[in-house]
Amino acid sequence: MLPTHSTANAAASTATAFRKSSLCSDGSCVEVSMGNDILVRNSTAPQTAIAFSKEEWRVFVAAIRLGEFDVD
Repeated sequence: MLPTHSTANAAASTATAFRKSSLCSDGSCVEVSMGNDILVRNSTAPQTAIAFSKEEWRVFVAAIRLGEFDVD
């Protein structure tokens, strides 16, 4: 089950810089900031991000590794 998450103002969170995947080639990418909370945003709309607690992020990443989001 996916965790509950909240929307955060990405501009207000300046503790940690956002990082973009090295596989991003067209400029429309997912960016992640790992500070007290994990913030995820769209690089084309950087003013808003989704905030996850560190535990929620661990659960999300584990689900990815288990293939729970694989498209058949």
